[in-house]
Amino acid sequence: MKENREYKSDVFSMLMEDKAYALEVYNALNGSDYTDPEEVELIHLEKGVSLSIRNDASYIIDMNFSFYEHQSTYNRNMPLRSMIYFVNALDDWLKENEPERSD
Repeated sequence: MKENREYKSDVFSMLMEDKAYALEVYNALNGSDYTDPEEVELIHLEKGVSLSIRNDASYIIDMNFSFYEHQSTYNRNMPLRSMIYFVNALDDWLKENEPERSD
C-alpha cells in the first residue's frame, strides 16, 4: 500500500485557513504579538508552479507576505517555487489594490 504524502499537507492547509491559527503561527515564527485575526488577509493563489502544484498557506499581515508549504521530502527548488508564489500573490494584490486613475 502506497503512503499518502498529501494527507499531512492537506491538514496543514486546512488549519492555516483559520485566521486565528494563521495569526498564531505567524506570531510564533516572527516573534510578534498581533492579536486581531481580522488583520490576516488570506491569499488564495490560483496559479502556481504547475496546474497541480499549489502552496499550502499564504497570507498578508501588516503588508508582510507569508508563504508556508509542507514538504515531506527534501525539495531543492523551494526557493524558486517561493519566488513564484510571491510574484503571483503580489501581482494579484496590486491588481486588487490599484488606485483609481483620474485621467
